[in-house]
Amino acid sequence: MRSIISVLCLIQLVTVIRCATVTVTWNLPTHASSSIQAGDTVTWTTTDGLQHTITSDAGTELASAPFSSSSFSHTFNSAGSFAYHCAIHGASLMSGTVTVSGGGAGATGGAGTTSGVSTSGGTTGGPPPPPPPPPPPPTGAVEPITPVLECVNYNGDGTFTAYFGYYSENSQTVNVPPGANNLLTNSAIQPPSSFLPGRQIRVFNATANANSNITWSIIAGGETNFVVAKNDSRACCVSPVAEIGEVIPIGNCSTVVGGNNYTAYFSYWFTGFDDLALASGPSNQLIVTTGSTTAVIASPITAFRLASILRSLSLSHWDLW
Repeated sequence: MRSIISVLCLIQLVTVIRCATVTVTWNLPTHASSSIQAGDTVTWTTTDGLQHTITSDAGTELASAPFSSSSFSHTFNSAGSFAYHCAIHGASLMSGTVTVSGGGAGATGGAGTTSGVSTSGGTTGGPPPPPPPPPPPPTGAVEPITPVLECVNYNGDGTFTAYFGYYSENSQTVNVPPGANNLLTNSAIQPPSSFLPGRQIRVFNATANANSNITWSIIAGGETNFVVAKNDSRACCVSPVAEIGEVIPIGNCSTVVGGNNYTAYFSYWFTGFDDLALASGPSNQLIVTTGSTTAVIASPITAFRLASILRSLSLSHWDLW
């Protein structure tokens, strides 16, 4: 009698899902090209201290808010070629393409994050939704744009680096191509051509010899505004306050009122773009010296309006000299 022993072999198939992350250094200037598989994530990092965006050339697959010294990540769940640029500096200075293989062509990408803020994603099952209409192209400026010198760093080799931002009064992104209306002198780089609304900080930097000046002028909205950077301008490590503006006290004059008494009149120049509230304290106080005695007086002014306020404060002072 023969016995037949049957052995049942169970074969288990395991599908391994590939998930990779590709990192792109997104500093000025950059022209990047990345090739990935569907489901992979691309992370853009910036280390140049300037503000950048990741913005799709067409559609809304990539739409980051401006970020600086941080990163933006996006997961691509569909095949295709995705072209993008920096909306602040323009495609001529910062652009890239992500080529995605595999997956369902036409589906939208998955969720991405930037500085903890999520960007919208989509689904990959079923028929793909129609692509969104492209955003309207940037138009010419109809309101003024004011260039801002943030600060400068002396490089120790006979050169200095100036950091620039701007304030645009336009309600949407506008274009001012480099040239007579958007001119940067004594620098080897071009200024940005695309301007976002509002105050944008540290958009780009430029380096020049210490014995020369860098001037950035913008003609927009019927106004000509310019700023001059010098080797001895505000140092970045000393007073990086341009993002909120700087309050510069001004001593206007004094009037003798009799005996050893006089009245001093003060005003200020505020370089910001919005009214500033600054409480009395170490950053906002009066110091009165009488002979060898020094007294600290709380500032009676805690709200600073735009531009110059003439003779906003008078102080009666008894002087022993």
